[in-house]
This record gives sequence, C-alpha cells and structure tokens, in this order.
Amino acid sequence: MLAAVLILAVCGTILIIVLPQPGEPFTELYLLGASGKASDYPTNLTVGQKANVTVGVVNHENADVDYTLVATLANKTISNQSFGLANTQQWQGSISFTATTRGSGQKIGV
Repeated sequence: MLAAVLILAVCGTILIIVLPQPGEPFTELYLLGASGKASDYPTNLTVGQKANVTVGVVNHENADVDYTLVATLANKTISNQSFGLANTQQWQGSISFTATTRGSGQKIGV
C-alpha cells in the first residue's frame, strides 16, 4: 500500500513538472517614448507641435485574440487600429498626435 502511494506521488510530481498549468491569462500593454524605452514621453508640447509614442501589445491570454486599440486626446479619437494576435505574439505601432489646445495635465488615453 505504501509503495502504491509512493509511486502515485512520484508520477504526480513528474506530471506537474512536465505539464505545467498555464498562469492566469492577461494582455500586456506598454508605451515607449522617442528613445524606444519606457521613458522620454512627450510631456511639454506647444499648440500645433507633433509628437509620437510607440504602443505595444503582447497576448498572454492562452488563445488567439482580436484587439482594437483606440487612442484619445481631449476626448477625441486620434488612432483606431484593429489586429489579431496568437498567444505570446506581440504587436507594436506608432501613434502620432498634434497638440491642439493649450493647458496642462492633458493626457493620451489608450
């Protein structure tokens, strides 16, 4: 009886190591500044000045997923892109925008 329990425990351990359970599914979203790093974002623009940011999406949902990325500035859509990603696949795109109004604290929504 003890030998049977020991064999089952060893088999169970081997299965856990060989067939790990997937983690909780999630989507990774990130922004990169002009240098291609998570810094140097455009923060001080004059009206009419153009700026760019890079947006990245990585699928960790353990399935194929269709995404729609909508970026807004001052409650107006400045970019609308749709794309599909397989599990662990990554997408990057550039979003260009122009400052249209004066004021501090304006943010881009993604």
